[in-house]
Amino acid sequence: MDVLHTLESDAESFALSDDRKREALAALESGKVLYFPKLAFELNENEKSLLSPALSDGKAKNISLDPDGRIQHTAAQGPQRDMLIAMMERFAQSATALVNDLFPRYTTSLERARTSFRPAEIEGRSYSKINDDTRLHVDAFPTRPMRGRRILRLFSNVNPNGAARVWHVGEPFADMAKKLLPYVDQHVPIK
Repeated sequence: MDVLHTLESDAESFALSDDRKREALAALESGKVLYFPKLAFELNENEKSLLSPALSDGKAKNISLDPDGRIQHTAAQGPQRDMLIAMMERFAQSATALVNDLFPRYTTSLERARTSFRPAEIEGRSYSKINDDTRLHVDAFPTRPMRGRRILRLFSNVNPNGAARVWHVGEPFADMAKKLLPYVDQHVPIK
C-alpha cells in the first residue's frame, strides 16, 4: 500500500479547491500521509539564527512549546528565547489554521498539543531504544496516553541547507499489530 498522498497547491499562496480538500480528507481518513511539496513554513531572517544545535539544552532531542506558552529543553535565554517561543507559536498557529481550512469538520474537536522544534541533527546521535525515533515506533506514549483520541501531526522541514527530511512510513497500525502480536510475551496483570 502506498501511504503517501501528494497534494500540489494551485496557487503561490497555498490554496486548495473544495474538491482537492475532499480528496485530502479521504486520503487522510484512509490512513495516508499527506505531503504538500510546495507548502513551507518560512523563517524570517532573524529566525534563521535559531537553526542551531546550541539552542537545545541537551536533555531532549526536541525543544517543546506547550499550548500555554511554557517552553522546555532549550538553552536559549532572553531575547533569543522570546524569538524562539514566537517562532514556535507562529508555526503552531499556522498548523492549526491549515487543519481548520483543510478539514473544517475537525475544528470543533481539535485539541492543540505540544509543538516541537528539533534544531540538532538526529543522524550520528545515539539514543536509548525507547527514545530513538529512527526505529519503528507508534506515536503514542505511556507518558501521554491517547484515551481514545487520534493524533494528527504536521511537520515542516526547516533545514538551513535544504537537506531533505527522509521518513520511513510503515503500514497501518492494525496490520503491523497482527504481524507482531504472536511474538509479544503475554504479561499477567498485577493485582
